[in-house]
Amino acid sequence: MSIEEETDEAVLDLATSENVVLLCCIAPFPPTRITPTQTITASFRFPDEYAVEEFVSLIDNRYPEKENRPPLYLLIHSPGGTVSSSYVVSLVLRKCFNQIVAFIPHVAASGASIMVLSCNEVVMGDISRLTGIDPSLGDTYALNVIRAFDNLVDVFSTRTAEETPYPFRHLLESITAEKYDEATHILELVRDYTTELMEAANYSNDDIKKIIKGLLYDVQSHEEVFMLDRIKELGVKAKRYSEDERFARAWVVMNRWLKKYYLQPSPIHIIKYALPTPETESLEGNNNNDSGTYD
Repeated sequence: MSIEEETDEAVLDLATSENVVLLCCIAPFPPTRITPTQTITASFRFPDEYAVEEFVSLIDNRYPEKENRPPLYLLIHSPGGTVSSSYVVSLVLRKCFNQIVAFIPHVAASGASIMVLSCNEVVMGDISRLTGIDPSLGDTYALNVIRAFDNLVDVFSTRTAEETPYPFRHLLESITAEKYDEATHILELVRDYTTELMEAANYSNDDIKKIIKGLLYDVQSHEEVFMLDRIKELGVKAKRYSEDERFARAWVVMNRWLKKYYLQPSPIHIIKYALPTPETESLEGNNNNDSGTYD
Protein backbone atom coordinates (compact mmCIF):
# COMPACT_ATOMS: atom_id res chain seq x y z
CA MET A 1 0.00 0.00 0.00
CA SER A 2 1.02 3.63 -0.43
CA ILE A 3 0.52 6.02 2.45
CA GLU A 4 -1.54 9.10 1.60
CA GLU A 5 -1.47 12.71 2.77
CA GLU A 6 -4.66 13.88 4.42
CA THR A 7 -6.70 16.50 2.53
CA ASP A 8 -9.13 17.50 5.27
CA GLU A 9 -8.73 21.23 5.90
CA ALA A 10 -9.26 20.99 9.67
CA VAL A 11 -6.51 18.37 9.99
CA LEU A 12 -4.11 20.35 7.81
CA ASP A 13 -4.86 23.53 9.75
CA LEU A 14 -4.12 21.77 13.06
CA ALA A 15 -0.74 20.57 11.79
CA THR A 16 0.12 24.07 10.61
CA SER A 17 -1.18 26.10 13.54
CA GLU A 18 0.36 23.82 16.19
CA ASN A 19 3.49 22.97 14.19
CA VAL A 20 3.05 19.22 14.67
CA VAL A 21 3.15 16.18 12.45
CA LEU A 22 -0.14 14.27 12.42
CA LEU A 23 -0.54 10.57 11.75
CA CYS A 24 -3.62 8.37 12.05
CA CYS A 25 -3.78 4.58 12.32
CA ILE A 26 -7.47 3.72 12.05
CA ALA A 27 -8.94 0.23 11.94
CA PRO A 28 -12.52 0.74 10.70
CA PHE A 29 -15.37 -0.98 12.53
CA PRO A 30 -16.87 -2.78 9.47
CA PRO A 31 -14.88 -5.77 8.19
CA THR A 32 -13.98 -6.04 4.52
CA ARG A 33 -15.67 -8.88 2.64
CA ILE A 34 -13.11 -10.78 0.55
CA THR A 35 -15.39 -13.66 -0.53
CA PRO A 36 -19.13 -14.26 -0.17
CA THR A 37 -18.43 -16.04 3.13
CA GLN A 38 -15.14 -14.51 4.34
CA THR A 39 -14.33 -11.15 5.87
CA ILE A 40 -11.16 -9.56 7.21
CA THR A 41 -10.76 -6.89 9.87
CA ALA A 42 -7.87 -4.45 9.97
CA SER A 43 -5.11 -5.23 12.48
CA PHE A 44 -1.38 -4.58 12.64
CA ARG A 45 0.29 -6.87 10.12
CA PHE A 46 3.05 -6.66 7.51
CA PRO A 47 1.27 -4.12 5.22
CA ASP A 48 1.09 -1.64 8.09
CA GLU A 49 4.84 -1.93 8.58
CA TYR A 50 5.42 -0.92 4.96
CA ALA A 51 3.07 2.04 5.26
CA VAL A 52 4.80 3.31 8.41
CA GLU A 53 8.20 2.79 6.83
CA GLU A 54 7.09 4.99 3.92
CA PHE A 55 5.91 7.64 6.37
CA VAL A 56 9.21 7.58 8.28
CA SER A 57 11.16 7.89 5.03
CA LEU A 58 9.08 10.94 4.18
CA ILE A 59 9.84 12.47 7.58
CA ASP A 60 13.55 11.73 7.24
CA ASN A 61 13.61 13.57 3.92
CA ARG A 62 11.57 16.50 5.20
CA TYR A 63 13.47 16.83 8.51
CA PRO A 64 17.00 15.39 8.10
CA GLU A 65 17.92 16.40 11.67
CA LYS A 66 15.84 14.52 14.23
CA GLU A 67 16.22 17.30 16.79
CA ASN A 68 14.45 19.71 14.43
CA ARG A 69 11.39 17.53 13.93
CA PRO A 70 8.07 18.72 15.35
CA PRO A 71 6.26 16.46 17.80
CA LEU A 72 4.10 13.68 16.41
CA TYR A 73 0.38 13.70 17.25
CA LEU A 74 -0.65 10.08 16.74
CA LEU A 75 -4.31 9.12 16.42
CA ILE A 76 -4.79 5.42 17.27
CA HIS A 77 -8.00 3.46 16.82
CA SER A 78 -7.19 -0.23 16.62
CA PRO A 79 -7.83 -3.73 18.00
CA GLY A 80 -4.09 -4.42 17.84
CA GLY A 81 -2.46 -7.10 15.75
CA THR A 82 0.45 -9.50 15.76
CA VAL A 83 3.10 -9.07 18.45
CA SER A 84 5.86 -8.56 15.89
CA SER A 85 4.05 -5.96 13.77
CA SER A 86 2.73 -4.05 16.79
CA TYR A 87 6.28 -3.86 18.11
CA VAL A 88 7.89 -2.94 14.78
CA VAL A 89 5.38 -0.16 14.02
CA SER A 90 5.81 1.26 17.54
CA LEU A 91 9.60 1.03 17.43
CA VAL A 92 9.97 2.67 14.02
CA LEU A 93 7.83 5.64 15.08
CA ARG A 94 9.56 5.85 18.45
CA LYS A 95 12.98 6.08 16.78
CA CYS A 96 11.74 8.69 14.31
CA PHE A 97 10.40 11.25 16.81
CA ASN A 98 11.66 12.65 20.09
CA GLN A 99 8.14 13.46 21.25
CA ILE A 100 4.98 11.48 20.51
CA VAL A 101 1.53 12.25 21.87
CA ALA A 102 -1.09 9.52 21.45
CA PHE A 103 -4.75 10.46 21.02
CA ILE A 104 -7.22 7.69 21.85
CA PRO A 105 -10.78 8.84 21.04
CA HIS A 106 -12.16 5.33 21.53
CA VAL A 107 -10.16 2.07 21.55
CA ALA A 108 -6.48 1.11 21.45
CA ALA A 109 -6.46 -2.57 22.37
CA SER A 110 -3.87 -5.32 22.72
CA GLY A 111 -0.92 -4.55 20.42
CA ALA A 112 -2.28 -1.02 19.96
CA SER A 113 -2.02 -0.60 23.75
CA ILE A 114 1.69 -1.36 23.43
CA MET A 115 1.86 1.36 20.79
CA VAL A 116 0.26 3.78 23.25
CA LEU A 117 2.79 2.89 25.94
CA SER A 118 5.60 3.86 23.57
CA CYS A 119 4.35 7.47 23.52
CA ASN A 120 5.48 10.30 25.78
CA GLU A 121 1.91 11.36 26.58
CA VAL A 122 -1.56 9.89 26.13
CA VAL A 123 -4.72 11.96 25.63
CA MET A 124 -8.08 10.32 26.36
CA GLY A 125 -11.78 11.07 26.76
CA ASP A 126 -14.88 9.61 28.37
CA ILE A 127 -15.03 6.36 26.35
CA SER A 128 -11.31 6.00 25.62
CA ARG A 129 -9.80 2.73 26.72
CA LEU A 130 -6.87 0.37 26.50
CA THR A 131 -6.83 -3.39 27.14
CA GLY A 132 -4.27 -5.79 28.51
CA ILE A 133 -1.22 -6.52 26.39
CA ASP A 134 -1.29 -10.28 27.03
CA PRO A 135 -0.68 -11.96 23.63
CA SER A 136 -2.78 -14.67 22.03
CA LEU A 137 -1.66 -18.11 20.91
CA GLY A 138 -4.29 -18.39 18.23
CA ASP A 139 -7.12 -20.18 19.99
CA THR A 140 -6.32 -18.90 23.48
CA TYR A 141 -4.12 -16.42 25.33
CA ALA A 142 -0.68 -17.10 26.76
CA LEU A 143 -1.71 -15.89 30.20
CA ASN A 144 -4.64 -18.34 30.24
CA VAL A 145 -2.30 -21.26 29.55
CA ILE A 146 0.08 -20.24 32.35
CA ARG A 147 -2.72 -19.70 34.85
CA ALA A 148 -4.48 -22.94 33.94
CA PHE A 149 -1.27 -24.92 34.37
CA ASP A 150 -0.46 -23.25 37.70
CA ASN A 151 -3.97 -23.99 38.99
CA LEU A 152 -3.67 -27.62 37.95
CA VAL A 153 -0.30 -27.91 39.67
CA ASP A 154 -2.04 -26.85 42.89
CA VAL A 155 -4.68 -29.54 42.38
CA PHE A 156 -2.15 -32.31 41.74
CA SER A 157 0.27 -31.25 44.48
CA THR A 158 -1.77 -32.99 47.20
CA ARG A 159 -3.27 -35.87 45.20
CA THR A 160 -2.10 -38.88 43.32
CA ALA A 161 -3.22 -39.36 39.73
CA GLU A 162 -5.77 -41.96 40.89
CA GLU A 163 -7.27 -39.52 43.41
CA THR A 164 -7.62 -36.68 40.89
CA PRO A 165 -11.00 -36.35 39.15
CA TYR A 166 -10.84 -37.18 35.46
CA PRO A 167 -11.75 -33.64 34.25
CA PHE A 168 -8.62 -32.28 35.93
CA ARG A 169 -6.44 -35.04 34.48
CA HIS A 170 -7.88 -34.33 31.05
CA LEU A 171 -7.18 -30.59 31.39
CA LEU A 172 -3.59 -31.21 32.42
CA GLU A 173 -3.05 -33.51 29.46
CA SER A 174 -4.42 -30.81 27.14
CA ILE A 175 -1.57 -28.43 28.03
CA THR A 176 1.44 -29.75 26.18
CA ALA A 177 4.99 -28.95 27.17
CA GLU A 178 5.44 -27.12 23.87
CA LYS A 179 2.36 -24.94 24.42
CA TYR A 180 3.40 -24.09 27.97
CA ASP A 181 6.91 -23.20 26.79
CA GLU A 182 5.52 -21.00 24.00
CA ALA A 183 3.16 -19.23 26.40
CA THR A 184 5.96 -18.56 28.89
CA HIS A 185 8.34 -17.16 26.35
CA ILE A 186 5.88 -15.01 24.41
CA LEU A 187 4.89 -13.30 27.68
CA GLU A 188 8.58 -12.61 28.31
CA LEU A 189 8.93 -11.33 24.75
CA VAL A 190 6.06 -8.86 25.16
CA ARG A 191 7.52 -7.77 28.50
CA ASP A 192 10.89 -7.09 26.89
CA TYR A 193 9.41 -5.29 23.86
CA THR A 194 7.21 -3.08 26.03
CA THR A 195 10.07 -2.30 28.40
CA GLU A 196 12.28 -1.21 25.51
CA LEU A 197 9.58 1.07 24.09
CA MET A 198 8.71 2.62 27.45
CA GLU A 199 12.36 3.26 28.25
CA ALA A 200 12.57 5.18 24.96
CA ALA A 201 9.52 7.19 26.08
CA ASN A 202 11.38 8.17 29.29
CA TYR A 203 9.38 6.08 31.76
CA SER A 204 11.16 5.23 34.99
CA ASN A 205 12.08 1.63 35.77
CA ASP A 206 9.63 1.55 38.66
CA ASP A 207 6.76 2.81 36.50
CA ILE A 208 7.61 0.34 33.74
CA LYS A 209 7.48 -2.59 36.16
CA LYS A 210 4.18 -1.43 37.65
CA ILE A 211 2.55 -0.82 34.26
CA ILE A 212 3.69 -4.13 32.81
CA LYS A 213 2.49 -5.97 35.89
CA GLY A 214 -0.92 -4.31 35.61
CA LEU A 215 -1.40 -4.65 31.85
CA LEU A 216 0.42 -7.93 31.15
CA TYR A 217 0.41 -10.20 34.19
CA ASP A 218 -2.52 -9.09 36.35
CA VAL A 219 -5.30 -8.75 33.77
CA GLN A 220 -8.43 -10.76 34.55
CA SER A 221 -9.28 -11.22 30.87
CA HIS A 222 -8.01 -9.90 27.56
CA GLU A 223 -11.33 -8.05 27.23
CA GLU A 224 -10.82 -6.19 30.51
CA VAL A 225 -11.28 -2.43 30.09
CA PHE A 226 -8.59 0.01 31.23
CA MET A 227 -9.97 3.54 31.14
CA LEU A 228 -8.21 6.77 32.04
CA ASP A 229 -8.32 6.60 35.83
CA ARG A 230 -7.03 3.01 35.93
CA ILE A 231 -4.08 3.54 33.64
CA LYS A 232 -3.15 6.75 35.46
CA GLU A 233 -3.07 4.74 38.69
CA LEU A 234 -0.67 2.32 37.03
CA GLY A 235 1.64 5.17 36.09
CA VAL A 236 0.84 5.71 32.41
CA LYS A 237 1.40 9.36 31.38
CA ALA A 238 -2.23 9.91 30.45
CA LYS A 239 -4.64 12.79 30.89
CA ARG A 240 -8.11 13.87 29.86
CA TYR A 241 -8.03 16.20 26.87
CA SER A 242 -9.68 19.00 28.88
CA GLU A 243 -6.85 18.95 31.45
CA ASP A 244 -4.38 20.57 29.05
CA GLU A 245 -5.19 23.50 26.80
CA ARG A 246 -2.60 22.24 24.29
CA PHE A 247 -4.87 19.33 23.48
CA ALA A 248 -8.41 20.73 23.71
CA ARG A 249 -8.63 21.84 20.06
CA ALA A 250 -6.58 18.89 18.83
CA TRP A 251 -9.01 16.51 20.51
CA VAL A 252 -11.95 17.90 18.51
CA VAL A 253 -10.03 17.54 15.25
CA MET A 254 -8.82 14.03 16.09
CA ASN A 255 -12.38 12.90 16.79
CA ARG A 256 -13.53 14.34 13.50
CA TRP A 257 -10.62 12.66 11.72
CA LEU A 258 -11.54 9.29 13.21
CA LYS A 259 -15.21 9.64 12.30
CA LYS A 260 -14.25 10.41 8.70
CA TYR A 261 -12.83 6.91 8.25
CA TYR A 262 -14.07 4.54 10.95
CA LEU A 263 -17.07 3.31 8.95
CA GLN A 264 -15.14 2.80 5.69
CA PRO A 265 -14.30 -0.93 5.38
CA SER A 266 -10.61 -1.65 4.92
CA PRO A 267 -8.58 -4.87 5.25
CA ILE A 268 -5.69 -2.88 6.76
CA HIS A 269 -5.38 0.24 8.90
CA ILE A 270 -6.19 3.52 7.23
CA ILE A 271 -2.92 5.41 7.66
CA LYS A 272 -2.76 9.06 6.67
CA TYR A 273 -0.57 11.98 7.62
CA ALA A 274 -0.46 15.77 7.65
CA LEU A 275 2.59 18.03 7.88
CA PRO A 276 2.92 21.65 8.96
CA THR A 277 3.62 24.17 6.24
CA PRO A 278 7.21 25.37 5.78
CA GLU A 279 6.18 28.91 6.71
CA THR A 280 5.02 27.78 10.16
CA GLU A 281 8.12 25.67 10.71
CA SER A 282 10.35 28.71 10.18
CA LEU A 283 8.59 30.78 12.84
CA GLU A 284 10.38 31.08 16.16
CA GLY A 285 8.68 30.62 19.50
CA ASN A 286 5.75 28.41 18.46
CA ASN A 287 3.33 27.19 21.12
CA ASN A 288 4.98 23.79 21.57
CA ASN A 289 8.41 25.24 22.22
CA ASP A 290 7.05 27.85 24.59
CA SER A 291 5.28 25.26 26.73
CA GLY A 292 8.38 23.15 27.28
CA THR A 293 8.90 19.47 26.61
CA TYR A 294 6.31 16.72 26.83
CA ASP A 295 8.25 14.75 29.44
